[in-house]
Amino acid sequence: MTRYEHAGVHPCSAASKSAFSAALRGIAIDADGAILAAGDAKVAIFDPDGALRSSWSTPTPAHAIAACDDGRIAVGLVGGVAFFARDGSCVERWSDSDQIRFPTSLAIRGDNVLVGDAGFRHVRRFDRGGRFLGTIGMDDRGGGFRTCNGHLDLAIDAEQTIHVADPGRHRVTRFSMQGERLGHFGRFDGVDPAGFAGCCNPTNLAVTSRGEIVTVSKAPVAVKLFSSNGSLIAVLPSDEFDSQCKNCDVAVGPDDRILVVETVWREIHVYAPAALAKQTPEESR
Repeated sequence: MTRYEHAGVHPCSAASKSAFSAALRGIAIDADGAILAAGDAKVAIFDPDGALRSSWSTPTPAHAIAACDDGRIAVGLVGGVAFFARDGSCVERWSDSDQIRFPTSLAIRGDNVLVGDAGFRHVRRFDRGGRFLGTIGMDDRGGGFRTCNGHLDLAIDAEQTIHVADPGRHRVTRFSMQGERLGHFGRFDGVDPAGFAGCCNPTNLAVTSRGEIVTVSKAPVAVKLFSSNGSLIAVLPSDEFDSQCKNCDVAVGPDDRILVVETVWREIHVYAPAALAKQTPEESR
């Protein structure tokens, strides 16, 4: 088990506030540690040390982002998914209102592109060419996940297990890539930190290289680390988040640093393994 410390606000946060005047909604980290950010109607790329590398506009507001292993960047837009080259040119766009309505999370692994769609309340699976392969979560009572926050988040671990936040049920549910339900963890509990309190939590999640699951809850923000089998490992400090933050996206880098979006101040907070925590400079607001 790796112990994490709150390492402060990432140096890219100052540039992020300038790049995104209204909303910072999604982040991802590529294999080289660069931070990809989506918000407003824009994408911004930051170096691992925080310098703004590039930014460009998107056709409509950007709600989700993911790095492709071929260097492209996938962005979730209302009604579709767009793929951009690193220079900002749009090289491909999927627009299928029958399959994609409101994508709020993206995950790409091998030939699989997974879209967490808060509009349909399902996870849609496509291949790299945009061919629809199936729906995950449709067998739930009520026709899908309970996305009370207008957000549906997912992550894929190294074993290609899909983890989906189901906030209306206060749980994280696991699926195979073919859509088979593999189990879940979580329950409503306002006292035991192993549970999820409040209305509709957790809202966001990510997985580490060791298969641990990071969850983020809203109102107030709570960042927790669970083992791969759903046992609580730690509650990470979150006192510096504004109490009004919600749908705080989270990403894990190749060095297992955890980055969490502070949606009110449009900052990115860093949680680092204890051995690395002192290497991350902190920026003040």
